[in-house]
Amino acid sequence: LHPEKPFLLSAGETRSYQQTQILSHQIANAFAKSGIAPGIICAVYAGNSIRAFECVIGLLRAGCVWAPVNPRGTIDDSIYAFNNTDTEVLFYSAELEDAVQKIAPHCSRLKHLICVEESQAGAPSLDDFIRGMPEKSKDVPRSELDVATLMSSGGTTGAPKGVTMPNIAWATMVAATLELQPCENPVHLIA
Repeated sequence: LHPEKPFLLSAGETRSYQQTQILSHQIANAFAKSGIAPGIICAVYAGNSIRAFECVIGLLRAGCVWAPVNPRGTIDDSIYAFNNTDTEVLFYSAELEDAVQKIAPHCSRLKHLICVEESQAGAPSLDDFIRGMPEKSKDVPRSELDVATLMSSGGTTGAPKGVTMPNIAWATMVAATLELQPCENPVHLIA
């Protein structure tokens, strides 16, 4: 429609629909090259940022499952979250490097670490990870019942548990929002 229009805005930074689409395809291609298959659990351990959100879009394009995690949680909470969800791929913010170095040895399924901003010890930067990747990836067949997100239950009745959210749940939420809150010129915010 209008690929050049702003899609994500944050603190003076703007990414168009086209820029985010290209990056998401490059992430999907880098996943395929690295043997990260559809259905693998991935987390983004970062504060709210455009790049972190683009990582979520990329991992979903690759057919992987997003496991949201709170970057403000304790080290023990993060270790529990990554182990409880069987997270294998972790995108993380450079500001959380010290925490990742404490967490990673306790998460045996964590195989791929990718720092969103810059290369770190044992982790390429996102730019290095996608370098040379084509701007278009193969479509990954997904059904409406495939799991898109593994959300935390919050732990009100004990330790938090993973709650699966299939693609149809997200599609339903978006459709309901558009129906109940119509808007001719929507503004998309990253909280």
